[in-house]
Amino acid sequence: MNGLIAYVTLSGGYCSTAKIIITAALAIPWLYLAPWVQRDAKQVMAPPTLCASLVLGAGALGMLLWLVMGSFTGGLVLYVLMVGVVGGGYVVFRNQRVDRQYRILTLNHIRSLFGAGGDRVKTHMMLKVYDSDGKIVLPPAEDAPIEQRQAYNLTQQLLYDLLFHRASEADLSPAQDAAQVRLVVDGVLLTRPELEKAEGELVIQYIKGITHMDLAETRRPQKGELSVDLASQPIDIAVTTAGTTTGQRMQFRVVQESIQTRLDELGISQDMLARVCELNAESAGLLIVSSRPKNGLSSTLYSLLRLQDAFTKQLTALETKSPSHLENVTQNVYGSQEALPKALASALRQEPNVIMVDRCDSAETAGMIVEAAGKRLMLLGVKASDSLTALAKWVQVVGDRSRAMEALRGVLSQVLIRKLCPDCKEAYQPDPAMLTKANLPHDKIQAFYRPPTGPRLDEKGNPLVDKQGQPIPCPTCRGTGYFGRTGVFELLEITDEIRKLIISGAPLAQIKAACRRNNMRSLQEEALLKVMAGMTSIQEVIRVTQPKK
Repeated sequence: MNGLIAYVTLSGGYCSTAKIIITAALAIPWLYLAPWVQRDAKQVMAPPTLCASLVLGAGALGMLLWLVMGSFTGGLVLYVLMVGVVGGGYVVFRNQRVDRQYRILTLNHIRSLFGAGGDRVKTHMMLKVYDSDGKIVLPPAEDAPIEQRQAYNLTQQLLYDLLFHRASEADLSPAQDAAQVRLVVDGVLLTRPELEKAEGELVIQYIKGITHMDLAETRRPQKGELSVDLASQPIDIAVTTAGTTTGQRMQFRVVQESIQTRLDELGISQDMLARVCELNAESAGLLIVSSRPKNGLSSTLYSLLRLQDAFTKQLTALETKSPSHLENVTQNVYGSQEALPKALASALRQEPNVIMVDRCDSAETAGMIVEAAGKRLMLLGVKASDSLTALAKWVQVVGDRSRAMEALRGVLSQVLIRKLCPDCKEAYQPDPAMLTKANLPHDKIQAFYRPPTGPRLDEKGNPLVDKQGQPIPCPTCRGTGYFGRTGVFELLEITDEIRKLIISGAPLAQIKAACRRNNMRSLQEEALLKVMAGMTSIQEVIRVTQPKK
């Protein structure tokens, strides 16, 4: 027995130092791969938990089989194959979801890894960018620090993404371990693949540099502007940055998307347009224009001012801030709500024919507007979801029903609604029960339209896919199903009957009935007319007209 023990001890047959080292060495890449996959999956908009779990599971199963197999070499090969197949499969999957320049383990990527340090990141100009002085921003030199070239490429990609998707706004916000990228396209938030947190910081600091912001200031809000040239079309972008608890945040706003000034191009129906123009042409009175935030209120107020004859009339606008310049209109920026009464009194001393005020939050300002509306046309902006809500807010701020209704001529309310993409919208037969519920005529509706419910098809009826088998989105709408927005309006004209009902404090149902008798159509009814015309979808009408929870 002692001889047997001595033999086992001396021979070392129970364990092998070399095998232990080999096993540990091959386990380290697997343990590194799983957390990397989880981080990378977030950036390419893939399910991070599922992807990381597959890698972990494949490695754990391969390791278990390796340990229980009788052949060390056979188990090693099986383990490497399992981890390699799952890891390689993820690389192929993620490379199909990103642009060519961000793909990994490609020939170019491998060459860059083994090339000189200064050649690993080559700059790519996707569009021309101009700083706040109008000077073109040139790519960094080949011998510039790698961080500068990374920042340039990331900024080019972000700005190109913004313009490619027709975004009116963009937001780059830091999270705990990433930088979130969100775009506003046709008024709807669109989430894009995340950047690494360090990459987001590179972009923010780079853009702060070309917009001449203070690079050292990371807390206080700063403003800047830049412009881009895409297909010889200059586009101005306003940039703001501010500090948050998780880092710097940067927001972008495409200036050209902000204001339109032609009333007949805003989406208003022809019969309503004629009545609004008549109200706007009166020499005195008050016309209220209302909408939810970011639903075209400034565009409609500016359009009403533009309808006025600026050469024979004196036009004045009082605004919290001036989003756009109006030719031959005196635009006064008063800033805070407290400064509005003084600014309005100063404007009235000039005796203009038309005054536009973008808000009214105090009884003092409301009283001045009522008195001024007896001698000139007053246009007032109110944030409200519909015309009756706007009217109720106006009566409340005045504080006296009779005085509030004294010079009021009408309330125009609006909401912006997305238009279906003309190149990929899909026809379908609407549900008769839904038509009945919406009080729509069955015999006059042959088809409704909606965004496509499946992939685009070629002439033979086969799905259109790229070389990687991914569906090719519509080149017009970039796969959203919608292209652009239009306004939906309702007009509440103040008749003698409605004026008396409001002054007497009549119930809302009675006021609505009087509006009905005056042939007023609600926002939802106006929106449904656009559905019947094939301009938008019933789903979009429900989205924008149902009360927000």
